[in-house]
Amino acid sequence: AYERFDDMLKREAPDLVDVCTPPDVHAPLLKQALNMGYPCMVEKPITTSVKDADEVIKLSKERGVGLYVLHDYSYVPSMREARRIVASGKIGDIIVVETRYFTSLRKERYYEKDHWAHRLPCGILNSELAPHLLMLLLEFLHEIQNVNVFATKMSTLPYIIADELRVVLKSSDNMIGYVGLSYNSPILYHTLDLIGSKGCIL
Repeated sequence: AYERFDDMLKREAPDLVDVCTPPDVHAPLLKQALNMGYPCMVEKPITTSVKDADEVIKLSKERGVGLYVLHDYSYVPSMREARRIVASGKIGDIIVVETRYFTSLRKERYYEKDHWAHRLPCGILNSELAPHLLMLLLEFLHEIQNVNVFATKMSTLPYIIADELRVVLKSSDNMIGYVGLSYNSPILYHTLDLIGSKGCIL
């Protein structure tokens, strides 16, 4: 065990640094490790601001070391199969990508008011699920041109900032992406739909 992060890095010389702390300290830890030449894997969200994210990405490129954001949904068998089908041309050109994730806040670990997720910008909407869902869309959408976001609160819990999220994305080649995230569902429900010019994957 170490009291100081830099002492650990100097003594252990790790092959990879896995930053799995609460997001508000991702940026300083990543900057320290990348500056010392260590590749990093980091939990999502990568940082709590775009400015910090840009800085650590730039630092990774300048130092020539890897920076990997953990988006494990991208590697589940169903996603790999969906990418294979899309690449084969079976469903034609992608027109719409939609993902929905409905769950109950009471079943999630950040139901407790002291959880660090409530201190993030947008609270729980920026913690675990939304970054995963947006990443699923980016697997299939090209360069994003427009983003429209709607967030609201249905919960009566005073420490919840928002618990409903809808996002509409439009790519430079007119592909459309939709994200629906709700923490107010009595059941867990997660879907990914790919609509192509010749068919669809549901």
